[in-house]
Amino acid sequence: MQCYLAALRQRAAASAGASPIDRVLLDMQACTVQSQMVIDSFAGIIGNYAAQIREYGILLPESVLLKLQIKRLMLGTSALFFENEAEALRWLES
Repeated sequence: MQCYLAALRQRAAASAGASPIDRVLLDMQACTVQSQMVIDSFAGIIGNYAAQIREYGILLPESVLLKLQIKRLMLGTSALFFENEAEALRWLES
């Protein structure tokens, strides 16, 4: 996991001057509940790209617990949450 995070940090640093991306859709439908260590790692990744991504859309899983983890993870971002794929894709394409 540390190697993966180091590679992401390196990529984020290398693209620091890149144009921001308007929107990113994270499809979390197939994900399962994660340990706090994994959620903390996700938070680090989100933080590394914060200056490059204006809005996040999150396609939520069915798991109520994972929905809570994701919503807590995305506090402080401009994330929008979607229950169905069609709605999420309309947002991404708009």
